[in-house]
Parts: sequence; structure tokens; C-alpha cells
Amino acid sequence: MEQNSGQSIYDFGPSEKAINKTRRRIIGDNEEFTGGAFPLERKIINPVPLSKQKPNIVIIIMEGLTASHIGILNPDGEGLSPGFDSLAKNGILFSNLYGHETRTNHGLVSTVGSFPSILGISLTCQRGEVSINTLGTVLKQFGYQTSFIYGYFQSFDHMGSFLIRGGIDLIIDQDDFPKPMFLGRWGVSDEDLYKKAHELFNNYTDSPFFSVLLTSSNHRPYDIPPHFLESHPEYSKNNPFAAFLYSDWALAELFSKASQSDYFKNTIFVVIADHGEVRDPQDQLLKRLHIPCLIYAPMLIPEPAVISTVGGQIDIATTLMHLIGYPGSFQFVGRNLFSVPVNDGFAVLRNNETLLSLINQVVLVRDIRDTLSQLYAVDNQGRVISDSIITNETLRVELNQRLEEYLQMLHQFYTKWYLTD
Repeated sequence: MEQNSGQSIYDFGPSEKAINKTRRRIIGDNEEFTGGAFPLERKIINPVPLSKQKPNIVIIIMEGLTASHIGILNPDGEGLSPGFDSLAKNGILFSNLYGHETRTNHGLVSTVGSFPSILGISLTCQRGEVSINTLGTVLKQFGYQTSFIYGYFQSFDHMGSFLIRGGIDLIIDQDDFPKPMFLGRWGVSDEDLYKKAHELFNNYTDSPFFSVLLTSSNHRPYDIPPHFLESHPEYSKNNPFAAFLYSDWALAELFSKASQSDYFKNTIFVVIADHGEVRDPQDQLLKRLHIPCLIYAPMLIPEPAVISTVGGQIDIATTLMHLIGYPGSFQFVGRNLFSVPVNDGFAVLRNNETLLSLINQVVLVRDIRDTLSQLYAVDNQGRVISDSIITNETLRVELNQRLEEYLQMLHQFYTKWYLTD
């Protein structure tokens, strides 16, 4: 793996061989490869839609919603998420899901574009007029109205231009909030954001809609409305905890209002983080990437569930394709977590200059600048057990090979997806 102008060049062996092997690991038994130009372009075999044809889809990407503070994921820890926990009791909770990188724009690409942002490239900053395959492009072609609502400026990390190229027609950002209830250094409050979204969704009547919401209240320096601190004086000297709790409270308020609206009964909500956070020194390596994810649609999916299969943000788009019974082809890198066996889940992640390939309770930790790697055991809370080095050389070689094949496939996918004009 060489370095060239800040971009990684992945050349570990014959490209076609790497693509074919990775394709077999990703494309599920109920999917078929279409033979298209993209390595993973596929269709669902006999797709089965929900009772509601073309349900609305709302993805709420929450700033810094680390799993470390989610009570339902940490029964012995400090839970700051009564709102999320209450929703999870009536939804589908993914308890072993990870963010692929450590910045918001990477989380957006990974979640909406189903492309793991691990190549060391800011994918939102690529230029050109090429249409980018995302949930936005796929659902727009399927008859959905598409929108993105952000409390800060859409130009931040070029996220707005990325989404426009990715099929998003309407973008609402800080400029569209003339009189917000509260304005912090990272934009309007989550309450303002959700109010705007709620108003927009109530106005969608003629066709299904797909919307991405991106919050920012839980971002350093943790500016939140004074009214919340006044009602929670116990957190007045702990801004990170206060902001996390506020973000969760605002989420619960949104669903309280949404549940009384017509659009609610026909909507699939996905609540997910843009990335995790380091809340404890021992969490620096892997746990900082552990995030909560919830699919919430009690009127469409009445049976709650907990899915403990290892997965990443990229898997949500493919999972949604199966959930709505999408009849066309799509090019996503992710898998359908509803059908992946618990012992077959995996996620490839990047933490600064470290790559992590997580398979069940084992993680391969590899320096991205060379081939040095080590295997560690992972506990049931997503923490690397630092004194539990696994000395299985056969397994280490096998996981390194799988990682290299995956990286090579991604690089070819990237050059076709972003660099073809």
C-alpha cells in the first residue's frame, strides 16, 4: 500500500480476483449480481415490500451519538438516552454497529452512500458533475421526493454538493432558519431542526419522501438552549453530558409530535450516529467507533427486535432496500443485516492511521501505512481487550488477505464512481 499525494494506492494482487472474492462475501443468497459496470451492482431476488408500498424513509444522523452513553446498550454504564431507549423498545435495534470513520462527512457518505469512508480521501470534496449513487439517487428514481435538513451550513465539508450529486433535490440549512429558537456555534438547535423537518413532512402529500436530517447540538463546544440547562442543573458543569442528554430529549420530542401526524404511520425512521466519541481513554481504538442504530416504524414493523450481527453504517442502505422490497438494481457496498448470520457479520473501519477489520469478537488492527498487524479479542461492549493478543498466525494471514481484497475492491469502485466523467 503506497502513498501518493495523500491518497492510498491499493495494489495487492489481481484486481478481478479481489473483486470476485469480495463480491461473494457481500452479495447475499437472496440477491443476484447484475453484471453491470460496478463491482457490486445487484438486485433482490423476489423482493417483498412492506404492507405499505413505498413507505417514507427518514434517516436522522445524530452528531456524536456514541454507544457509550446509550443506556440500552450499556446496562451497567451511565445512560444518557431515555428517549432513544424508549423508542428502541418498539423498534429494531442494531447493537453491534460501527461508524467507519471519525468525522461527520465520512458518516454521511457511509450511511447515505453505502460506501465506507476509509480510503483516506474526503469523498464529499470530489468535484465534477457525475451523478453519485446514493439512497437519494435510487429512491428519487423510484418516485420519492428527496431532501436534506441541516442546522449548520450545507457548504461545510462540501456535504451539500455531494448530496445534490447524490439525488437530493431540496436542501435546507442554517440560512433557511430566519428566526431560530436557539443558535449556537454549530448552527440552530436540534429543536429548531426537528420543527422544520416536521413542518416539511406534513406538507408532503402527493408522493413518498426520503429525507436526511443531520443534527449538530451535540458538537463541541456543546451549545444548547438555556431552558434545558435550567431544567437539568445537575449537568450545568458537564457540557458534554448535558448536550448528549439534550440531543436525546429533542429526539423524543420530535417523535412525540410525529406520532400524532398522518405521515408517521407510513414512515420508516432510522436513527444513527455520524460517528462515535472517545468518552474513556480505553475507548480510543475501537469503542470510539461503536454507535447505536435504530429502525423505528411501529405502524409498519410492529415486532421489536435486537440484531447483534456486526455491521457498519454502509449496511443500512442495503437493509432498507430489502425492507421496502426495492425492485431495481443498486450499487451499495453494504449488506442486508436482516439476513446476515450473527457469526458472519463484519465491518472495516478507519481510526486515523489505523485500519480495523472486525469479525465477531476478533479485530485485526493494521497500520494503514504498512502491513504491520495484530489480532485482538473484543469484549461484548465493543472494547479491544488490550492484553489478549491472539497468536493464531493462520487467522491473521487470512484476515489480512480479506482486508486487502476489500480495500482493492473499494479503490476500483471509487475510481469508477467518482473519477469517471
